[in-house]
Amino acid sequence: MNDEDTLPPIKPKRRLGMARGGLVADWRQAWKWFSTQGLIVLSIAPVVYENFAFVQDFVPASTYHYTMGALGLATLVSRLVKQS
Repeated sequence: MNDEDTLPPIKPKRRLGMARGGLVADWRQAWKWFSTQGLIVLSIAPVVYENFAFVQDFVPASTYHYTMGALGLATLVSRLVKQS
């Protein structure tokens, strides 16, 4: 009898994320989700702030950074809230 016969079989690791791949069932309605809207704002805001000088004159850097942090947290919370 060798060691290979006594070892239990190794289970494959379960994949995290979407089961069997694909998109969520109602992906066409994603633009209505608060989390999607928050991510859009978080994606566009740095580009606007860095490329338009009048925005930098209007919004101080410290305010901008705190606002981006707050929007990030709000986006995270919106992922947890059930939306109907």
